[in-house]
Parts: sequence; C-alpha cells; structure tokens
Amino acid sequence: MRPRRVLGILLICALLLTMLSVSALSAAAVVEYELIIDGVAVTSDNAADILGNGVFAYSLSENTLFISGDYTTDSDNLIIESGIMDLTIRVDGEVSLSGNNYALRTIADMTMTGGTLALNRGISVRNGATLSIVDMDLMIDTDDMSIWGIAGDGSEHLSVTRSSVTVSAELAICNFSDITLQGCDITDPADGVIRSKAILNAGGEVARMVVISAADPHGISGYLLGDADGNGDVDISDATQIQRYLAHMDTVDTFDASAADVDGADSVTINDATYIQRYLAHMAVDYPIGQPMGG
Repeated sequence: MRPRRVLGILLICALLLTMLSVSALSAAAVVEYELIIDGVAVTSDNAADILGNGVFAYSLSENTLFISGDYTTDSDNLIIESGIMDLTIRVDGEVSLSGNNYALRTIADMTMTGGTLALNRGISVRNGATLSIVDMDLMIDTDDMSIWGIAGDGSEHLSVTRSSVTVSAELAICNFSDITLQGCDITDPADGVIRSKAILNAGGEVARMVVISAADPHGISGYLLGDADGNGDVDISDATQIQRYLAHMDTVDTFDASAADVDGADSVTINDATYIQRYLAHMAVDYPIGQPMGG
C-alpha cells in the first residue's frame, strides 16, 4: 500500500477511537443517585428538573430535594423513593402530591421541612431510618385502608419538631421504635399518648386520626412577622435567609416560611426580603413587620 493511503487509514482509525473515547467519557460522567421520582431515576443529567415540569429538583451540593408545585400521578409508583442518607426534602409554599401508592418511602435518614405539604397517601420509613419533620405543616388524608399514615417497620424513628401534622388513615402513626415531639403536642385524640411504637387513643388503640400542633415558639407574643430566622428579632439576617431560601441554599434550622411571608402572598418571594430591608432602613412598609403574628 502507498504510504499516503496507510497514513489516511491510520488517521481515520485515530479519529474513530477519539470519538469512542469521548462518548464513553460522556456516558461515564452521568451519575445516578439513590432517588426515584414517580419511576424516574434521578441523575446528574435530570437533577435540575427531574420530571421536566418544574416541580422536583435535586441539589447534590445541598443534598436536598426541592418540591415547588403540585403533582398528580395515575401510576402505581411511589411518588418519592429515597435511599440517600441525610436527604432533606424542602417544600416551597403550599404543595399537594397525589398518587395511588405511598407518597414517600425512605430507607435512609431524612428530614422534611419548609412550607405546607398535603398528601393523599402515606409515608413509609424502613431500614431503621429516622424521619425528622421540622418547621413545616404536613397533612395526610388517605382512604386506602392498605396504606397507613406515617409508618415504620418496627425499628425506625420519628421526630417531629415545631411542626403541625395531621394524619387521617386506617392507622395514623405507628410501628416506630420511638416517637419524639419537640415544640409541639398531640391535640387529637384529646387523650392521645405515645406508647407501643405508635400514637394511641384513650382506648389503647392505634389512632385513626392524629393531630400534632406546633407550640408557639415565642410564648404569648407569637411569631414576629419578618423574623425568618426565628431568633426573636427582625434584622438583616432575616432578609439574607430569605434570599438563601429562594436560591435553594442552606438556611438556618429555625427558618420559618410563615414569618418570612411578610406580604401574606402564601409563598416566600424576593418582595418579602425587600420589605424587611425597607423596614430596617425606616422606610414606609404596608405590613406590620416586627409585630406578633398571633397569640
């Protein structure tokens, strides 16, 4: 063969090998996480908008699943299925998830926080995991007798902190090794107690309806409007925490979305941070920032 022809063949082979290498590297770069949303595996490719509808997003750097809107599915999949250790689920505003199977199942420690989450199916905790519900409103109302409200498998742990939780199910809250309440109390059933790995009614049966109500963290005076970080005062850190919340960045554990919603729009927006900044600059604001929200 002529040298020029041989050189051409070698160049073509080198080009093909380069293309294959680039393709292999691209495929290898896709990372799959231990998180599934309605049957869709979460990867580094789809994490920013998992289902393509703007509702679910996962941040690896914050290890947080953000839920930013309502979602309904006709499938028999679990809506959220997680094996990620120490995953945080952050709810933005008022969100409703509706499906035919458990709304959430986790086999690893998980924290739920944020706004208001309404589910038509229950939450399943497995593998000895701890579910922590912190600074949020959670409502579960299921008419499927085969699906319990919030349930473990006997060795799991449930912690509810400064949250309001309402569960209506055949068995509302049960099968946990321990259940702890901090900054909140059982208000229904009236004589409800934590015993035998569940919340029981006065007759000693697992309650079908359980209401856990958040205690007032500021005593008689109530929450202060604008006190987003929950430190008992309105200052520039509250505006900063709101901005971090909107940017899906870490916030303090005591972040309170209801106090951050200065204009009462039922969601936290950049306007709320602006109103706080105006208040701190002694400029006119149409909302009673710094005043008790209730009590």
